[in-house]
Amino acid sequence: MHTLRKDEIVEISLAWLNGAILDEHHDDLIESFLILEGSCRCLIGNEEVCLGAGDYIEIPLHIEHNVIATSEQPVKAVLQWLKVAA
Repeated sequence: MHTLRKDEIVEISLAWLNGAILDEHHDDLIESFLILEGSCRCLIGNEEVCLGAGDYIEIPLHIEHNVIATSEQPVKAVLQWLKVAA
């Protein structure tokens, strides 16, 4: 990841994923990302969403989620974590 902005409220990064991020959840961060290149499958609770270039998603608080790259090239995304009161 390459951090673009980071302060006490928000962190915005340029992220590359080749593989998977499993069993993640946040109690005090609203996570969202915009896919720039590649594709991935997100399992958010019991829902499955497939994303490609130009797609945006916001992950609800307290929900376990997985992100799995499905393209041959790494997924490139703008990732934002927005701090909320726990």
